[in-house]
Amino acid sequence: LLFLWYNIDMEKSKIDVETLDNGLSFTRVTKPGWNTSSCRLVIKSGSIHETEGNLGSAHFLEHITHQGSEGLPDQQAIMDFKDKTGTYENAFTSLSSTTYVANGYDLRSVLYSLQQRVFSPLLTPEASEQERLPIINEISSYESDPHYAINSRHREALLGQSYALPIGGYSDDLRELSHEALVEYYNRNYRIGNAVLIICSNESLEKQKKIAEKIFGELEDKGKNRPTTVDLDEFNPQKRQHSLELLDQPNVAQTRLDLSFGLSEENSSQSSFLDYVVANTLSRLAFNKLREEKALAYSAEAEIVEVDNIHFDQNQHRRYLSIDTEILGKDTIKALDVIEKEILTPKLFEKDIRVMLGKIIRGYSNILEFDTSDFADLLQGIVSSNRGNSIDLAGPKKLAKKADIEKIQNKHLEIVKTQPLILATSSNKKVLNRIENWKPKRK
Repeated sequence: LLFLWYNIDMEKSKIDVETLDNGLSFTRVTKPGWNTSSCRLVIKSGSIHETEGNLGSAHFLEHITHQGSEGLPDQQAIMDFKDKTGTYENAFTSLSSTTYVANGYDLRSVLYSLQQRVFSPLLTPEASEQERLPIINEISSYESDPHYAINSRHREALLGQSYALPIGGYSDDLRELSHEALVEYYNRNYRIGNAVLIICSNESLEKQKKIAEKIFGELEDKGKNRPTTVDLDEFNPQKRQHSLELLDQPNVAQTRLDLSFGLSEENSSQSSFLDYVVANTLSRLAFNKLREEKALAYSAEAEIVEVDNIHFDQNQHRRYLSIDTEILGKDTIKALDVIEKEILTPKLFEKDIRVMLGKIIRGYSNILEFDTSDFADLLQGIVSSNRGNSIDLAGPKKLAKKADIEKIQNKHLEIVKTQPLILATSSNKKVLNRIENWKPKRK
């Protein structure tokens, strides 16, 4: 059992790591004034860990684990438990993980609901059939979105085939998915050594530990199978033919343009912080130029996208900076000129960087005001992808206070001087031809 403990004090903001015996990763946080408990149980496997024959299993399991467990055998028992304890549950699936959420006033009830749903589900054939049609309807609604195929093609060009498959699978896969395949995926991935538990509560750290050990401490891994290994493809901006291909889909009124720049995989808080400041400064600049000043687009943003493969402590990470906008066809060429001449090429202005640093400092100063659910979400994102033995929650604030403006400007130029992977989707072939020949000028 891996413990991370934290008693909130932003002047001593390190989360330290201990290792106990049964393989479950565990974080616990306490703060006087919180009146609820909020917990997350993360299985470090998602849709990329599916194989031929069980595509769609990760998301499907998120649904059927709520159809009955050893201690709460049917829907009526689950509803009675929630009504009696005031416990709220939710779950969501990503490419590389599946997260179960429970909130409530009583920590024992919250942890028990997670233990039952994740590690003690009945997984009956009847539950599979009961949920099949609602899940197919959900996925079909996504498939009708004209950007659905676009996003898949972009992920394939950027990250490789494993990441191109949609979270949740295709509706045809779900119709054929057998109950046996679902159980096989569960047995390989829902393992103590492939999970992390996060607790945020006003209960003392000592009490949290006792309750968690009582509810989870007797669990053991069943079997020796491990999830299928998935290796991330190298980031390769030269695969431009994938993203510039005309897709066979209904015409859309807007041109969608994504520029993705590969980032260094250097594992340091300083490097990651510089990337973060550059991305957020570019996002503000892109919105101001394309929306506020030129009125060429409804939205424009930049962000750092991190892709992790962390199951059973594999530590594969890819990071890239993405600039995304949607533009009406007649204004696309104008928008390209703005992106090239006013967003990518010039050195970032000091005043824009200082505005962003101020936002970071204010944002991390407000961590103490987070409620239990927001704090649990924050910890989930940090802990599930952490590659070190400690985490400094106040790190970004400290780095922002002593940030070197010139280093940030140089980091920006270092990123944008590389050739981006360009995704362009448009019903106008002339627009695509223009983008295909577009090479941002670099200084």
